[in-house]
Amino acid sequence: MPHFRIATDAGNGLEPFDEPLEFPDRDAATLDAQVALTDMCRENLPHAGKADYRVQVEDETGKPVYKASLKFDAETETDDKADSGAAASNMRPARYVI
Repeated sequence: MPHFRIATDAGNGLEPFDEPLEFPDRDAATLDAQVALTDMCRENLPHAGKADYRVQVEDETGKPVYKASLKFDAETETDDKADSGAAASNMRPARYVI
């Protein structure tokens, strides 16, 4: 089976797993990286109003074969008033970039 290395970033820079992992193919490694990305979000939100998460899959040669990221940016009515003095009607909803 091919070996892939998955690196994750929960705001501290990409951190690769120590050992390459075996997957049947690149699609299986990609799916595992997507699950890791959603796990990072579930474990770290909603504790912070802003967050950037990334995953990267590298093949046996170290070449990146998949990259994904998620940006979380939340704002409450209280934040909006404190930051800009604007009325609640100007509040922006949480924004997801995938």
